[in-house]
Amino acid sequence: MPEELKELKELKKLNRKELFTMTMQYYLTFFLSLFKKSNPQERKMLLEKLKEYSKIVKEENSYYDYFRKNLSRIKNKEEYNRILNYLDILNEKTYLYFEKILSDYEESMHERNLSFTLPYQDFKTLLQLTDLKEDAVALTFSFYNLMQYFFNDDAIYYLVPRTKVNDNEPNYRGLFIKEKDNILEDIKLCIPQIKDKKTLEECIYLYKAGILMYKYLGKSLPTNIDFSQLASYEVDTFKKKVLQKFD
Repeated sequence: MPEELKELKELKKLNRKELFTMTMQYYLTFFLSLFKKSNPQERKMLLEKLKEYSKIVKEENSYYDYFRKNLSRIKNKEEYNRILNYLDILNEKTYLYFEKILSDYEESMHERNLSFTLPYQDFKTLLQLTDLKEDAVALTFSFYNLMQYFFNDDAIYYLVPRTKVNDNEPNYRGLFIKEKDNILEDIKLCIPQIKDKKTLEECIYLYKAGILMYKYLGKSLPTNIDFSQLASYEVDTFKKKVLQKFD
């Protein structure tokens, strides 16, 4: 654990150094462009791109800060390492791209007949991604956090004692109901252990479906309600409300 904390601190430190270097390069070029009386709109664009790069670095560091605070809650080390490796690859792509912006601008600045245009960007920056943040937050999510999310639903207190965890046989997981004479008598769940976004989404889906059916205990389940679709909507809502932000 101490080694992982040390690695996260070093990654954040390296980011700061890269940001400092990039900032100095951009400002040196900016002041040179003032001297050369370059196109003011292009000069403004240069500073806007530097500001964007700064936001990207800040966003990447927020991942490292989040992992540092929640390291003890991460059970899936393979997924954790995958995210770190992805951040590292994306960091290099991003740095090279913004370096390319600067070099292209300098070239256009020295060649007065050459107008400056942004180079083609063939990847999404960290600010343009949502899936990666969802993966990171889900990595630290626990069953307790799941219960907190459904805290206001009385049905959860009925469903939890009727829940089993099956991490080895996905085909045996799901929502199981007991009916007699078309009357709903019982609801049981078999869920995976929460260890990543996929398993978390599965749990959200199953519990939401169970919560929706709970109100029909002792009654006939309506045929005009698509419980599966409504549960899927809850997964999308959960991702927007919970998984797309670091708390």
